[in-house]
Amino acid sequence: MSEDADSTTAEFNKLIDQLVQWVDDMIDGFRRFVEKWADSQWRYVLGPAVIAFDRGMKELNEKITKIAQDVQTILDHSTPIVSVIVQGFSWLENAQKPASELQGIVKEHPDPNFEYWEGAARNTYDHAVDAQHAALGAIKTKADNISSWLLDIAKANIMFVKELGDAFAAIAGEFVALLVAAGSIIGALKAIDEGGELVEKLVTTAGERLTKVVEMYSEAVGRTRDATSIQYDGSEFPYGKWPSIAG
Repeated sequence: MSEDADSTTAEFNKLIDQLVQWVDDMIDGFRRFVEKWADSQWRYVLGPAVIAFDRGMKELNEKITKIAQDVQTILDHSTPIVSVIVQGFSWLENAQKPASELQGIVKEHPDPNFEYWEGAARNTYDHAVDAQHAALGAIKTKADNISSWLLDIAKANIMFVKELGDAFAAIAGEFVALLVAAGSIIGALKAIDEGGELVEKLVTTAGERLTKVVEMYSEAVGRTRDATSIQYDGSEFPYGKWPSIAG
């Protein structure tokens, strides 16, 4: 794996780990909130209001569960994204770069007397070398375009995880603090309402970010046809073969 692929993969994995940690913090905060209030003695004196409390707890649990499921979906798709990152840089490292380097020297000749060579054989040689130069340029362009296509797909997913992580960073701590601060039944009821609003913000934010990413992803996938045509374009390879000097 190239250094760039390592760096980008590490960045993506770090974002995933942070996202998971924030979700775990929210789930743990809610669990402790439930343990504190679910079986408290106040339930026996609260009367009908306990129904509203239980309903609020259930709704908040459902919202947190939805967020956890969404993040799990992201985790399930994280391995393919890492593969796309690796392949994107691999096209650059193992195809584009070598082809570019060879193209730069293919017309050079180590024999200092080569420039004095003339005649039909020299013309044939020059023609073949020109064809090889063009073929190497085609390989370089193909590799660059396919790499760009793959990395754009990866970039869309990295952006989604990063922006969703930013939203969690802003809300997760506030959510947990609300639940912890609830020192009375009135405070607990208020925490349920406000906590639910915070989780809804996360759901909304996730949807907005995902919509943006879907647009980027659709654009990248829409280039699949272009990438395929680039890969199989053989205009610089007569009869589908490398333009050999030997014929």
